[in-house]
Amino acid sequence: QRKVRWEARTLDIDLLLYDDLQQSNPELTLPHPRMHLRRFVLQPLCDLDPGLSIPGLRGSVSDLLAGLGEADALQFYKTDWMPIP
Repeated sequence: QRKVRWEARTLDIDLLLYDDLQQSNPELTLPHPRMHLRRFVLQPLCDLDPGLSIPGLRGSVSDLLAGLGEADALQFYKTDWMPIP
């Protein structure tokens, strides 16, 4: 547990989707409330399934990705352990 917002956490898992489930409570909100605004979330989803629909939002993952600006474009860096696609 964090006592200060944005401080480091021992473990951080963001659950994005679970089937077509939509819920919001203090412990969990599904789908993730800001996933449609984040290229680093949408791009891999689009690579897997461009036609995927996010419950509660209009359009496909591909449509949502196309609506984002280029300011937050992903950049890939070569590492010794991961080839660039």
